Amino acid sequence: MPQLANMLPVFGVVLPAGSSFQGGTANAKLSFAGPVEALVTNGTLGVSNTHLTGFDLGSKMSTIQKLAGSKAGRDTDIQTLAATVHMAPDGSTIEDIKFVALAMLGAKGDTGVPFTIEGTASNPVFRPDVKGMLARRVQSLEKNDMGKAAGKPLGGVSGR
Repeated sequence: MPQLANMLPVFGVVLPAGSSFQGGTANAKLSFAGPVEALVTNGTLGVSNTHLTGFDLGSKMSTIQKLAGSKAGRDTDIQTLAATVHMAPDGSTIEDIKFVALAMLGAKGDTGVPFTIEGTASNPVFRPDVKGMLARRVQSLEKNDMGKAAGKPLGGVSGR
């Protein structure tokens, strides 16, 4: 995989600072159009079953892991990382990102926590989506009979 890491910047992909892939499978399906000085590249890039060394995803997601009730591991094992890429002289885009990592172990159940990723590829910042968490909680309460029963008195107060 070191060869892959050397090729990634050519496709506009930057790994987190100080990290590298170990093992796994890489795949690319790309099409190229136009002259070399104005080349347009479209396609998909992906890696699977690889280990990202030098990047502790768990520590980057410490707030999220606490909300989920899980403990972080020191390793970041990537089951799937894939995306659709478009590179052209006027700019590049990465879309349809699919990322499944096995960095957090010991979850207390199905306690998924929605989050956003900000920052740069070399220094990503993971933030919990508090609005999304509240929406999930409200949906959960609405499905629960206790939540419906508790909502009846509130419905009278709000005029519903």
